[in-house]
Formats: sequence, C-alpha cells, structure tokens
Amino acid sequence: MIRALSSLYTVPSDEQNWHPTHSYTLRGITNSHDVCYVCVRAEPDLMEVEGGEGSSATRDQWWKLAYIADDEEPIKAEVRKHAHNF
Repeated sequence: MIRALSSLYTVPSDEQNWHPTHSYTLRGITNSHDVCYVCVRAEPDLMEVEGGEGSSATRDQWWKLAYIADDEEPIKAEVRKHAHNF
C-alpha cells in the first residue's frame, strides 16, 4: 500500500484516458530545518478587479515562517516583499 501511494504522482500512469492538463505552481519551499517559505494566493483588491490589471505575481504573497527555539516568541511569520530574496 505504501509503495503504491509513494509512486502515485512520481510514476506515469498506465491509464489510457489519463491526460494531465492541470498546471501546478510552487507553493512552498524550505532552505533549512527551521525556516520555510509558503506562497498564499491573496484576495484581489477591489481596484484591481475593476481595472482588470494585475498579474498572478501581484496576487501571490510569499510568507517566511521561522522557528527560533531560544526566543520569547519562537514562531515568526512575515510577508516577503520580494519573493526572489529567499
């Protein structure tokens, strides 16, 4: 059972009618054992909806989540202004 589940999305399907058409985007990454980054789709601003402008990059918010064991508040969360500055 575990082997079947582990290969579910890592091995191509044998089904003839299976056609992967849904694209996926990166929603999280970790670069150490105590820091991870999570991408959350932000609700569109009313001005953005009316104007019809804006891209998915402006609607995505990257959050930095960190665990600092020796701090008074060990869990830190902050919105990253620039996603490429991990």
